[in-house]
Amino acid sequence: MEYADCACNGSHERRSPLFHSTLLPYRAVFTAAAVALAIISTSMAEVEYELTILPTLPGGTNCRAEDINDAGVVVGESAIPGTAYLNAVSWIDGKAIDLTGLGISGATANGINNSGMIVGMSDEFNINAYRWAGGVIEQLDTPNSCCSEAHAVNATGIICGRISLNGIGSNSAALWIDGAWQALDSSKHSSIAYDINDNMQVVGSTYFSSSMSSGFLWENGVMTELTTPSEPPSHVWAYAINEDGAVVGYGSHRGILWEEGNVFELPPLPGGTLSSAKDVNNQGTIIGYSYGDGFSSKHACRWLEGQVADLNDLVDGGDWILIEATAINNNGQIVGMAFSSSKNSAHAYILTPITQPCPGDLSGDGVVDVQDLLTVIADWGNPWDVEDLLDVIGNWGPCP
Repeated sequence: MEYADCACNGSHERRSPLFHSTLLPYRAVFTAAAVALAIISTSMAEVEYELTILPTLPGGTNCRAEDINDAGVVVGESAIPGTAYLNAVSWIDGKAIDLTGLGISGATANGINNSGMIVGMSDEFNINAYRWAGGVIEQLDTPNSCCSEAHAVNATGIICGRISLNGIGSNSAALWIDGAWQALDSSKHSSIAYDINDNMQVVGSTYFSSSMSSGFLWENGVMTELTTPSEPPSHVWAYAINEDGAVVGYGSHRGILWEEGNVFELPPLPGGTLSSAKDVNNQGTIIGYSYGDGFSSKHACRWLEGQVADLNDLVDGGDWILIEATAINNNGQIVGMAFSSSKNSAHAYILTPITQPCPGDLSGDGVVDVQDLLTVIADWGNPWDVEDLLDVIGNWGPCP
């Protein structure tokens, strides 16, 4: 196996300061503060992230992250020195753990659920899906078939991927349920399932030819085609689905969001030519990547409320360039792959949102309100002063 690049797992708004009716008795006291408040303006502050470059296995030079669960456990693969193989890896607290060394040859780890179950593929005896849990690895057998792939696993342990029906070249999106694979696609076309949520909604792609594919949403035994705004598209891939049923992927050279029956194109970074969305969390934050002019300068990016941001602008990365984002968890942590020209190597990374202080929240309850205002009044001058008063007024409402 080798790394393949194909278009093929948030920020908060600071509330405007508000005067509550309970402040009216203090109007005379705070006339100066009210004047100051009148000239205060607020705007959406971009979320900043702490960048952690994840290590390879000993002796390795390249590694890549594929998925992250809500506990912050990352899975992916690391190159094996001197071979063409990749080893499946998990990273816990920044330490790389070799999963492939449990009895199989080169492998990739593609998905992890919140219980810590990991799924992926080994290239031992062709391509075979596997499941790893509690230190035990299990091959997901495909009787009378040569090949299987596992790409994601939901909270109940149901795995999605694809199986070979009648030899190489005839594949169907499939689910691993109750110890056996169940094909989802009865057509004669090849298909693959990339993601599954806890509501048993599955997304993936169906391949009509080498130059044409279509995204799909499978639910209750029905496979629905996912189209794009630009027709006719050459390729459409549906990569991920959140618990609300929002689907993201790629089509017509743009990242795509399918949500509540609507289709939205996700723009590339300014000056870019192509974008692809790879994952979406339950808060609706979408991550992926964008190519610059002429398919150069590939950068990891994030879409929030339709606005695209270069993740490289939101971190202090030194000479590390975040070239793709592959997954995001429900805590806003993002993983992917970064490249360092000085080290001439690509490494997995994890971005962790930096918790911003909440000025004015003197009680620490996550809300700037009358309680904080009364605290300033009660102890005016010791220790509170005008600056604290303006923090309370200027940041009125829930903390980000």
